[in-house]
Amino acid sequence: MYEEDNHQWPSWEFNDIIGFVDIGMDSHDQLTGNIFLMRKFLSKNHHKNSYRKYNSPLKKQEIYYFCELDPYKVDWHNNSSYIESINQLLSKAERIIKKLSKTKRHKWVLRRFPFSLDCINFVKMASEIHRNFPNKKLVL
Repeated sequence: MYEEDNHQWPSWEFNDIIGFVDIGMDSHDQLTGNIFLMRKFLSKNHHKNSYRKYNSPLKKQEIYYFCELDPYKVDWHNNSSYIESINQLLSKAERIIKKLSKTKRHKWVLRRFPFSLDCINFVKMASEIHRNFPNKKLVL
């Protein structure tokens, strides 16, 4: 527990990371996401079948692909479309993580951004990425 007025993270806050959600453009008009989890939170056979991983010198700290989230369509010229799709992807990820945490000892929580997504101009960001890097996918 910590005081909100203090604006300091407790020392254990980022030591409890179990994985992350990767959100990006699947094609020109779809946002999709992937959930990655630390090896110690996966079944013994799951990580053997995973070809996508983030290496770590500590075996239990390696992060493996867990699942893909359904894509959501976005309108290239509508910032609220990006925000709505991101929120839908995060809500889906939260449901999956909540379901997984029921089988574990601790409650898992997906940490949301500490700010509103309205302050990011996704339309401008996506158009600049596509203009400067025509073959590169947008990853948030």
